[in-house]
Amino acid sequence: MKFEIINPSDKCFITADDERLAKIVCTVLGQGWYGLRYQDGDTVMYPLQPLDEALGVDEDTINAIIDGSRDKLAEVFDSFEYEDERTSLNNIGATAMAYAKALRREAQP
Repeated sequence: MKFEIINPSDKCFITADDERLAKIVCTVLGQGWYGLRYQDGDTVMYPLQPLDEALGVDEDTINAIIDGSRDKLAEVFDSFEYEDERTSLNNIGATAMAYAKALRREAQP
């Protein structure tokens, strides 16, 4: 599924098969400030919505999802794309690539 990241900068998207992972990636990229919506416009997670509330689970469960999904999370970060050319000084794409790289390093034995 393709999701739009709701942010005050450029229009951008991520792709994820698991909505939970999309919410985690959105929260990380926006440091809790961004929201998420389906490409068709329906809101999935509101800006400033706490991740535990958005996922409906506690912090330990969130950590377990992250620990068990590093490769998949890296794929979601890698899927980041701008709708058009980046115009903002806020380079969300570079941040997404850095997280993807770090997660892949951590996932390696």
